[in-house]
Amino acid sequence: MPTAIAPRYGTAPTNIPWLRNNSQNRFELSVSVQMNKAVTSISSPSHPIGLTLGCHQRELTGEYEPSKAFVYLGDSAMLDKDIVIVISAQGMDTPRCSVERWLKSDGAEETTDA
Repeated sequence: MPTAIAPRYGTAPTNIPWLRNNSQNRFELSVSVQMNKAVTSISSPSHPIGLTLGCHQRELTGEYEPSKAFVYLGDSAMLDKDIVIVISAQGMDTPRCSVERWLKSDGAEETTDA
């Protein structure tokens, strides 16, 4: 998830207030993961993360579901580098196709499949 202009994309401009590293430029991130098969590992080479396997919440509640996970930053992060989260799951190399439907009842002008 890109959170910074630099260093990956060149030198950052100095006149953008939110690019300065100060305590006001922190954010929190949590991600619910749903895979087709069991999640085998989740890691982040860029930031310390917390992880709950088997559900979509920080605390495991209900029945353990191996295809679900909840990932969150271990501490609030500075907006100074991209967040990289690497997810591995069984069968990720298997060819597949998925269709997502956006319904009129959800705000689409027309029902759309993408």
